[in-house]
Amino acid sequence: METTTNTQVVNKAGIEPIPSDRYVISTAQVVQYLQDKLGFGFGFDFTRWVGAVPDNSYVRMRCVFQSSDIIMAANETDFVTRILNKNSAAITFKDTVIDTLKPYMYPKIDESLAQDQEAIQRMYKIGLFGERLMEVARYSELDYCEQKGVWRLYLAPEKIIVDMLSDPKTGKPNGDLSIITVLGTSSESIRWEVSVSRKTNVLANTDLSVEAVYRA
Repeated sequence: METTTNTQVVNKAGIEPIPSDRYVISTAQVVQYLQDKLGFGFGFDFTRWVGAVPDNSYVRMRCVFQSSDIIMAANETDFVTRILNKNSAAITFKDTVIDTLKPYMYPKIDESLAQDQEAIQRMYKIGLFGERLMEVARYSELDYCEQKGVWRLYLAPEKIIVDMLSDPKTGKPNGDLSIITVLGTSSESIRWEVSVSRKTNVLANTDLSVEAVYRA
């Protein structure tokens, strides 16, 4: 994880630059961070989806988990039967696994999203629309693959990155975090350039009502 910090710039107005830290985070670092939190390894791959605006893109993160890693021991012997009998609701996932994964999972995508035009436009801009969006919605919860005998799940890598750059004491980044750009094309080469701008004091306004003056 590469880090750079802005230096002070002298200008005629005496305006100081906003202090910020920049990071370059790789897919390998994202996976390693999550594996360390889970305590076990898992299958994964990353795909960069280019948005309607060429400079914007989104990264899809697909994960594959073994049943023995995420299912409670009491259910490991009969979980396949339960699934085939459509009794998957009786399967108990390990609390520690769900608690770790939940902050990085996608929210449930329902019909209400279609009414949120602002959200739709933002996702379209970064490449998350149409079949891609439906794909994310389908695997936004743990899904059992009968053919391979594993569990599938899409996670939001940007949420993992926010957690990676959070202060251990507060659980939040020390400033405004933004992903500036996504680099690379393959699962191994994709990386995020991230900026964390530390908050600065805002100039205090006077007691005079500017709105009242301009209405006069």
